[in-house]
Amino acid sequence: AALGAFAMEAPKYPDAGYPKLGYALASGMSGDHERAVWSMRRAFETEPEALYALPDIDGLADRTRKLCDLYVYRSTQHSSADNHFMAAAIAYTMGDYTKATSELARAEKAGDQSTAVRTLRQQIDGAIERANAASPDQQ
Repeated sequence: AALGAFAMEAPKYPDAGYPKLGYALASGMSGDHERAVWSMRRAFETEPEALYALPDIDGLADRTRKLCDLYVYRSTQHSSADNHFMAAAIAYTMGDYTKATSELARAEKAGDQSTAVRTLRQQIDGAIERANAASPDQQ
């Protein structure tokens, strides 16, 4: 149901990243990892600033965390830039910048030099800078 809903929304809002993010997550949760990667990359190429935080609607955070763990696991079985990118992107949307940073570094090491990776790197770095600025006593 979610996959169909996001599939219908994405063409209506071609410059919006959020429907593409939803489609990526729904695709990944349904096991269509190729579409998940494609859509997640498009989300970060289209509107990365809209992807900084997922709302926890109907337990979405738990399902998203499990999906992130799945991509981390998949990367241990088959180290591909796509698996690392997906783990990094999902971790970023959950606010786990440490995991996002390490997984993105692995994607880059695997040779991923895509626009989506460069954009995600900028988004992670910006989020870390904002978090540090908001709590200077934590440095």
